[in-house]
Amino acid sequence: MKKTAPECLATVARSTVSFCNVSQKVIWYHKHSLITFNKSAFSVFVKEFRSIHFWENSFVTDDGNHALLLDTCHRDIRLVIRREDFFSLLELFDTSLRRLARYS
Repeated sequence: MKKTAPECLATVARSTVSFCNVSQKVIWYHKHSLITFNKSAFSVFVKEFRSIHFWENSFVTDDGNHALLLDTCHRDIRLVIRREDFFSLLELFDTSLRRLARYS
């Protein structure tokens, strides 16, 4: 079997979204976390992420920065998304979703 590397859809600081043509999975690597989606689940995730009002849902961390908690499908796993990451992730996900459309 021929191995193929996932194709990078988009990258921002500390975060990349790729697509594996073999497994048909979207792969989001953020800092030290790796999260995979099927294409339709990624579309839903991006739609839900876009609907988050950061300033209404964020909290102030011990170091004085703003962050929000992002629930995952596993109730014991939550991601902390800091302000400086949130807005670049919006751009990352939008770009990734547009580029993912060519794999339909």
